[in-house]
Amino acid sequence: MVGIEGQNEELDAISTITTFIHTDESDKGVPECTLELFSLPGWLDECDQNHPFCQRTGSRPVSIPTRLLEIVDEDAVCLVNAVGTTTRYIALSYCWGPTSQNNCATTQYNLSSRSYGKEGILRDSLPAAIRDAVYIVEKLGIKYIWVDALCIVQDSQEDKSRELARMGQYYGGAFLTIVANTHHCNQGFIGEIGRCKNHTDSPVPRDLVPFNGIFWSDHDTMGRFGTILLRDENPYLLSKEPISKRGWTFQERLLSNRILSFGSRVMWSCLGQTVTDGGIQDWSFDEHDPDGTIREFQNESAKLEKRSKTEPGSSKAENDGRAGKYSLWHKIVGNYSKRAITYSEDKFPAIAAVAEQFSRISGDEYIAGLWRRNIETDLLWTTPSPGTKRPEKWRAPSWSWASVDDPILYTNLPGDDASLMAEIKKIHVSHKSPIMPFGEISSATLEIEAPCIDSNASDIAKMIEPCFPTIGVENERNMVLNFLSRTGKYGEEQKVDLPKEVALLLLYVEYSSSSPDPIATAEKESHASEKYLKIWGLVLKPVNHTRDQYERILAVSGLMIRVVGADTLLSVNKVARIV
Repeated sequence: MVGIEGQNEELDAISTITTFIHTDESDKGVPECTLELFSLPGWLDECDQNHPFCQRTGSRPVSIPTRLLEIVDEDAVCLVNAVGTTTRYIALSYCWGPTSQNNCATTQYNLSSRSYGKEGILRDSLPAAIRDAVYIVEKLGIKYIWVDALCIVQDSQEDKSRELARMGQYYGGAFLTIVANTHHCNQGFIGEIGRCKNHTDSPVPRDLVPFNGIFWSDHDTMGRFGTILLRDENPYLLSKEPISKRGWTFQERLLSNRILSFGSRVMWSCLGQTVTDGGIQDWSFDEHDPDGTIREFQNESAKLEKRSKTEPGSSKAENDGRAGKYSLWHKIVGNYSKRAITYSEDKFPAIAAVAEQFSRISGDEYIAGLWRRNIETDLLWTTPSPGTKRPEKWRAPSWSWASVDDPILYTNLPGDDASLMAEIKKIHVSHKSPIMPFGEISSATLEIEAPCIDSNASDIAKMIEPCFPTIGVENERNMVLNFLSRTGKYGEEQKVDLPKEVALLLLYVEYSSSSPDPIATAEKESHASEKYLKIWGLVLKPVNHTRDQYERILAVSGLMIRVVGADTLLSVNKVARIV
């Protein structure tokens, strides 16, 4: 059982929670066995009283979903129309799993019978993960929970479009979000969690082994005895939790202000702190997010809200640190692209709420996964594998990272010394739904004017040559294509089979006074027409014989080349229409 010490008010509800072993997943009742497994001494109270950024959750207007599940009694829940109310609710983030195994979704057929005053939904009939979430919400003294499969009419495209467009508001407006780290919704998450209980005299995880030794510091040259705590391996990597591998849950995590996560351990996370049932000091919290993407995004969102309060009526983004903001977006794309989505068409919708919030942070226009004021750099995405995986059905233009099913990398991007050579002439993006400007798109084209070598591979090879000699290459053409076709991090020996007819579109160029090749540098005087350039651009292939339309094959980032007739190369501009 879950026992709660304190009053029934929400702010006092988590003074101590003691639980719980759910030994039988098929058992549809409340767990009978109890075990004092973890204590949450004032986590919520600490958050409300001492975390400035977290306090915003209580002061801003709450975005209430169209429908909520109301906990009627110990036997049933029902759907209620929540529009116009100001009640607190908890949101659930979970993995739905195979559709064939789940028949509890709300449809147009059962919507009426599930509504308030009708039959409702028996709690015993709910999938285990949802049933466990309802149980915890009830014990926290809150009456309402939002679960997408139950609160959105799944066979109504109109209802789904409207509700999916608001999902960011729903998770952002929730009192907190419960995260169920299970493989599917038929798996319960209430159980004995982990092996990382507190020491009796310390908030340090019990599975850490003490090691005594002598330690030195700059101020203590004699050394002193001390103890460090070691673990042979970390069993609590959040990146290995099922929910960390699902595309939809990424934006649910980013947009939730407070998280109560149940997996291999119980974790509380807000803007102010991250703590678990295993203690405060644990370095594994952000190993699923090594670049701090989640925390950085939430801090930017908090700063945006703070500005809107101090400058009423203003939702302008800060111009300062704009480059850093786009770097944050690149991290978001990289993190999101590693995750799986069940339906290919969800690639844009599953990150739409994050994109909408980022548009407020940056003050920029969203262009099929890229941003208008940074689009020349955003185009330079790459993949770690030589061949990109594209979905069978079109969902994005070839120049968007959303057109492939690979992890996305942004590496070796142009710096301040690089000169922008491209000019965007025209952008066209059509969305499938007018109420989802960050969702699915039906068509998109991009027209760029830039220096372009539009010929066959042999002609390109006559004009440019990589500065790094390659031993054993059959001919100059293969050597050039070897470098042009590299993907991922610079220096990886990975190649893509390129068509004979290609175009190299230069987006950025950085002039170099010397070649990294000492032999080439020594011969520089005898080759006055040669220049060394570092280039960033796109390798394109013509879609038709008229060469008026192209598809992106890959990006070239920071390739150092030796150019014969560089002035001629950079003066030959072309408007390329990329689809």
